[in-house]
Amino acid sequence: MDILFESIADFESDLNTIKDKNKIITELNKISFYLITDKKEFYRLLKPTKYKIKLKNNLISTLYILKIKDLRIILSVDEDPIFNQIIITLYRIVKPYEYEKAFKSISKKLYNDMIIED
Repeated sequence: MDILFESIADFESDLNTIKDKNKIITELNKISFYLITDKKEFYRLLKPTKYKIKLKNNLISTLYILKIKDLRIILSVDEDPIFNQIIITLYRIVKPYEYEKAFKSISKKLYNDMIIED
């Protein structure tokens, strides 16, 4: 199974503000390798968020928070069995105090009217 990384412009912009971006990229590659060797370990490394996304039709959100150093990376992980690949989409890199707001914003953009509001 292959791992494909995609990123949006906001992520690229965030990455360009980081002094040692190579360490972030290296760490992302290292952690993503667990998707092939030990999925349980990969998902253990992801951090929970207080903001729970409830979607219509019992769909499940694939948005996650990954802590690397003093930063939080908002990403999604989607398996594509047809092309035998896992797609990791990178949305943002934020400080710990910013991730909740960024996470909510991204989830609303992605899921739009699929979110069940409490």
